[in-house]
Amino acid sequence: MAYYLVALHKSGAKTTGARIIDIDLENKEVKSINNVIYKNIVDGIISNQFTIENVTVNNGKLLGLNGQLSRYGVIHDGIVIGKCPLVVLLECDMKTYLVSNPLGQVKYMTEHDIIRYAESEGIANGKIVHSSESTYLSAIEGEYPKDRLIKQKNSGNVLKMKMKLLGYKEYTIDENSLAHWNPDVPIRDEELELGSGCLGIAPGGFAGSPYTKIILPSTVETIGERAFEGMTNLSELIIPEGVTIIPDRMCRNCKNLVRISLPNSTKRIGDYVFMGCNKLKTVEIGRSSMNLISKAIPRGVNIKLRGGR
Repeated sequence: MAYYLVALHKSGAKTTGARIIDIDLENKEVKSINNVIYKNIVDGIISNQFTIENVTVNNGKLLGLNGQLSRYGVIHDGIVIGKCPLVVLLECDMKTYLVSNPLGQVKYMTEHDIIRYAESEGIANGKIVHSSESTYLSAIEGEYPKDRLIKQKNSGNVLKMKMKLLGYKEYTIDENSLAHWNPDVPIRDEELELGSGCLGIAPGGFAGSPYTKIILPSTVETIGERAFEGMTNLSELIIPEGVTIIPDRMCRNCKNLVRISLPNSTKRIGDYVFMGCNKLKTVEIGRSSMNLISKAIPRGVNIKLRGGR
């Protein structure tokens, strides 16, 4: 299940609440549509009671993760006032997207139809880009979430075939396209670069491995608990955009970890993520996640805020 904000409720110029849809992205079904009081949304996100995929909280106010809230539709007494912008929920195959209107009505639309629609009504979390060669839909920052089944089909399976062809066994990719370290195979280099098409790191996938650096591809979207725990040689780690949850004990007892970069997409940071990381000096993160990281890192660690949000 995933929660998305699709419209705002306003009283005059004041935002009083929002329309939230609860959608099963795997089956592309809306489970419920809820009109939630603004303060309850803010309090719920801050206290980690729930996560809303396209918004976060900073200084007690809601912020859009991919487009300002002023771009979203406005509802008054069940009626959309003004324009009726779409919210893009998921990028699918063949330039098709799963979208919602401000009323929470979900459907598939082709990129071509979205572009035509946007000419009059707009897109809350997207933009239309005109170049000399083509016109296309783009996220305002980063990328849209991609249909997991499409990613597995087009990326994970290709990577597994490539690894088999090359006889590469230093790590393996499971049926969910998650990476696991193979301790029975001698390491080739102190740094390990995972291939594009890997969708994530399995729980405990590289725990105790001897690498000084793990280079994660942009296709990674999930990190399992204890993924890098006890990697005593690990000195630097960059988590790519798209990963939303930094799991429990992810880097626990990585005693030589000096620097880590977390993505702007970070929405939740688990417990004991950096426990035992005694040499950690710098954590880089987007501004919207400042309230999360300040509670998670040891004292004396420098927080480097990334520009933009």
